[in-house]
Amino acid sequence: MTLFIIIIVVLILLILFFNYSTHSPIDDEKIIFQIKELYLKLRQIVTTSYDLKPCPRCHCKKMNILNVIKSGDCIEYSCDHCYEKITSKLLPDKMGSEAFAIIKEIKALLTTVSIRTGKKYYKRDIDVSFIVSSFGDNLSGDRQRTQIPQSIRHEVWRRDQGKCIMCGSQLNLEFDHIIPFSKGGSNTARNIQILCEKCNRKKHANL
Repeated sequence: MTLFIIIIVVLILLILFFNYSTHSPIDDEKIIFQIKELYLKLRQIVTTSYDLKPCPRCHCKKMNILNVIKSGDCIEYSCDHCYEKITSKLLPDKMGSEAFAIIKEIKALLTTVSIRTGKKYYKRDIDVSFIVSSFGDNLSGDRQRTQIPQSIRHEVWRRDQGKCIMCGSQLNLEFDHIIPFSKGGSNTARNIQILCEKCNRKKHANL
């Protein structure tokens, strides 16, 4: 049994030695460049295909891509400032299969380069960031004109104590117009409230 274990260890060491001795830094640079290009492509898909939200904790709009899950139906990302983790769903009439395929390819390449170089790459090495426009602005193109001033967001956030006014949830929060912008509602604190994603969808379904 001991001899068998020794043989296995020797084989693993030989495989590792072979991997390290047969690759060049130039090959590794090519892989990293390919990963960066894939992230650029993924960023474009993410910012146009998912219902993205700024950080519900600190309001930061700069996010970092973490993962594409459920075959592309959802994306996981984190706040660049406080590292709050957020999950957003695919927008209606959008396809998430390409984003899912890209993240799988990125993971495979990262695994390859990590084994070959002995280095694990983090966001400081490869730019995985993107910018979210504002709360709820990604639901449809018509809502790009409803951007809420930062000062109003802070006022509403303090007033509603950073939680959904209907259920008290502190997750997946959104700024909601009480009177819809399309029906003449204004971007004033009196016309804006904080709702969680579930309560906001329920409210719009009843309009």
